[in-house]
Amino acid sequence: MRRKNGNRRQAGWVWLVLSVLLAAGCSARYHSMATEGKGMEKFAEERYAHALRFMEEGRFELAREQFAIVERTAITPELKGMAQAGQDKAAAIIEAKR
Repeated sequence: MRRKNGNRRQAGWVWLVLSVLLAAGCSARYHSMATEGKGMEKFAEERYAHALRFMEEGRFELAREQFAIVERTAITPELKGMAQAGQDKAAAIIEAKR
């Protein structure tokens, strides 16, 4: 009888340790995903600035490529919309020059 209680106690500790490790892993993953999202948004904003600079320089193909990258990597709908508008504008200018 005593042996069964020992196994139950041991199983309880194993369960407790696994639960704590799982909870710690989940919160670390959430933090990682949150910081990754912020990094992607910053990257998209930098690409958007490059695209605007390319538009000012008359380098419309490069601008269109940068706007496409922004549209795929941006998280906020506002930045995605601005990137789509910029991409459409660059495409229209490219088409008009042909």
